[in-house]
Amino acid sequence: MRAEGQSTEFEVNCPLPNTHSRLSQSHRLWHQVLETYNDHEGFRANLNAAIEALRNVTFMLQNEKHAIPEFDRWYAEWREKMKADPVMLWLCEARTIVVHNSDLETQSTAIATVHNNLSLAHISLELPPMLPFDTACELVATTLPEPFSSNKKDLVLSIERRWVAKQLPDWELLEALAHAYGVLSNIVKEAHERAGFRFESRHCSGGKCSIPTDGRLPCMITTAEIRTARIALADGASLVCRQRPFQMKREQTMKAVKRYGFDKFKVPLTVEGDPFHIAESLLPLAKQILQKDKYHVRIMFLRTPQQWTIRQIDARDRAEKYALIRTLANEIRQLHVDALIEISEVWMSSVDEFKAGRLPSEARDKKEALVVIVATSDGNCRQYITMFKRNMLGQIKLEKTEVVSSTPSYLAPILEVWGVNVSTRG
Repeated sequence: MRAEGQSTEFEVNCPLPNTHSRLSQSHRLWHQVLETYNDHEGFRANLNAAIEALRNVTFMLQNEKHAIPEFDRWYAEWREKMKADPVMLWLCEARTIVVHNSDLETQSTAIATVHNNLSLAHISLELPPMLPFDTACELVATTLPEPFSSNKKDLVLSIERRWVAKQLPDWELLEALAHAYGVLSNIVKEAHERAGFRFESRHCSGGKCSIPTDGRLPCMITTAEIRTARIALADGASLVCRQRPFQMKREQTMKAVKRYGFDKFKVPLTVEGDPFHIAESLLPLAKQILQKDKYHVRIMFLRTPQQWTIRQIDARDRAEKYALIRTLANEIRQLHVDALIEISEVWMSSVDEFKAGRLPSEARDKKEALVVIVATSDGNCRQYITMFKRNMLGQIKLEKTEVVSSTPSYLAPILEVWGVNVSTRG
């Protein structure tokens, strides 16, 4: 199997086989650092190995420079760029330390965030390297300041663990290693191109993957979610964010076509399509599903640079909803999602009920609605709200769809990922 970052003709024709091999090794070692993040000794061992492998990429490239036209002039420009990069300078020094002297001086820290839809408080603390993450969560939860220590209903505590090096205090170590990999990946890519060879990055399964301009592989773009634990403050229960790809087998697809009449609906679900037009095309299909099944599961369409992917979302209570949207926000950052469409069945109520402290599902004037929301990374958002009622037999009677140009507050973590000013949204 090919590792990510390996070219399609690596085994036979690659002009820089040893350089390419070291780059692939550093990617694998990066994942081993991630896998041992909560194992102090394992983390140190893999960190040292990853640093050495990354530093060896340029050593090996210089050993194979005969394959690259005008290597010295070309590489001199890259050398100057690396000298101006604090992470690459640190990598050079760190390699000398771990090979010739001792382990790096590292520090285990954590950033705790109390939140619902919005971040309400941030707490930074040092963690003893051997302290289990679960114990750290319990410790933080019991030492929160007012008002969070007494009013915990529906609040979530998210704790992100971070390893940092004393010589590079502003960078989380996995992010620093990923950045270094990205720089080296771009150097290796350019070296291949100068040698007349096409450099393609691939997943371990063999499929092509799109690489951002900074050279990092998609799996290395953000690790915050993997390094984060979430608990419900009310009872300390660990929150499991249940969202999974929405897929149907051929038999299921055929049954759905027959049941809902999918063949009658034209949905232009293409990357080039206008998300708002796609949402409007999905609306009648969502209505058909609701009327047939008497319910509609919560699903979210995410547009990546390559395709639309679909997620089925399930949250049992408000705390899980708050945790889930944070998880989705991190995934949106990793996949470079620039638009989303969400379809769900919700409860709605009046402003007076909200002011009285009653949630829509508990309100005296609660009503059901089918909602299709479309939002894009430039800050545009639109909601298609269709109120409905059920008769004695449970049959659905839909009312006229209302179109509202406003952003629901629960999307705040996603808007933050997109760089949209949450405080100015509706």
